[in-house]
Amino acid sequence: MVVFGVEVTLRNWQNRFLPPKSAATILFLTLVDTGMSYLCLLADVVETLKLHEIDSMRVQTADGALCSYNVVGMVEIELQVRAVELPAGARRITPRKDGLAHLAKTTPPNA
Repeated sequence: MVVFGVEVTLRNWQNRFLPPKSAATILFLTLVDTGMSYLCLLADVVETLKLHEIDSMRVQTADGALCSYNVVGMVEIELQVRAVELPAGARRITPRKDGLAHLAKTTPPNA
């Protein structure tokens, strides 16, 4: 697992068809955890984006405490990062039928 920071723009996905100036967007630096399942947002961000609760979930924290959190969404995330070209024959992650991912060997271009 790797954690790193990137600058992202968040929008309420339900507002994607509105003119850009009429839909709230938030630009901020966030941490990315490569093993994440959910994006964690502060309550004021949820309020600004007008995200609606769609579910709740109970989680156990590292100290053993049980907490309940609201699941909201959907959020559109835009990010711009530098990319690194991998060598020919590198493996890529592809989805499986069970929803998990696995590494697949890629065929290099012009091969």
